[in-house]
Amino acid sequence: MKCYEIRQCTEKERESCYVWNSFRDNPEDLDNVKCWVLKNVYNPENRDLLKKCLKCKYYLMMNPKAELVTDFDPEIALVKCDGVINYEKTRGLTEVWEKLKKGKRFKVALDLSKVSNIYSCGLGAIVKMHKECGDAGGMLVVVGAQDYVKATLDSTK
Repeated sequence: MKCYEIRQCTEKERESCYVWNSFRDNPEDLDNVKCWVLKNVYNPENRDLLKKCLKCKYYLMMNPKAELVTDFDPEIALVKCDGVINYEKTRGLTEVWEKLKKGKRFKVALDLSKVSNIYSCGLGAIVKMHKECGDAGGMLVVVGAQDYVKATLDSTK
């Protein structure tokens, strides 16, 4: 099934769609396309395109609960992740970490209680955060990891 069939977008909406414009000459190639992973949509220079994709009903249907939430305590920064820590979520987590570092916030609690899976890029970002917190005299504490995520963290120590 093509993304525009799932999304039920109009001709007008398709005209402004990056994916449709890429495949308009061969629409049969759109079967099972996950459009947001095409042609470097996640690169910083494509931020406007990514913002548009993040509002797409098709994207939201394929990536439920794709969000990061942060809350700041006077001493400890709390970062909560939800769903799957995939490439997109890793980019968000990295951006949050960069802001925390700029604010010299090196005491961080990372709540993974609602995370069901973690990709290698996400694991790498967490390891980096852990190392940089320790190097700065702080600490990263991962809380709430369960099932597969806990096993992954345990196996990588």
